[in-house]
Amino acid sequence: MTAPTPDTATTTTAAATSATATRANATPSTLGSPPRSRKANVALWTLQIVTALLFVNGGVLKLGGLAGSPEAFAELGLGLPGMYLVGMAELAGGIGLLVPRLAGLAALCFVPMMAGAIVLELAVHGPVMAVPPLGALIFVAILARFRRDSALRLLRAVRRP
Repeated sequence: MTAPTPDTATTTTAAATSATATRANATPSTLGSPPRSRKANVALWTLQIVTALLFVNGGVLKLGGLAGSPEAFAELGLGLPGMYLVGMAELAGGIGLLVPRLAGLAALCFVPMMAGAIVLELAVHGPVMAVPPLGALIFVAILARFRRDSALRLLRAVRRP
């Protein structure tokens, strides 16, 4: 066995110090987020844009009282106030999905909203009508998971004194 030379010991110590400093400066969100490939980023943005367009379209239809929305919300027991509230939330959230700084938080806010829509549809109309909100829930859950860093950055910025 050979003894380490001064050059080897210095290099090893410098590398260990650098790795420790990097870990000490890392935040939990950066430690858990490996860099994404260009293809993965394009796929995520595509899903984000498609999901945003679906929610913006749904919000506009509800706010305009189009496509049978008043009757559907009456059947669900929410009436016109519920329709307008959901329409505003869908429109605002859909726009939020298109703003990088807001995308993670918008997706996260849609998760309980879609879970509630699934429960309501199952209770009132049965499993077939619960499929569209289930698809939307899957989309927003994926976006919330992969855009969580933007939500954490936004929350940290808001909490700063």
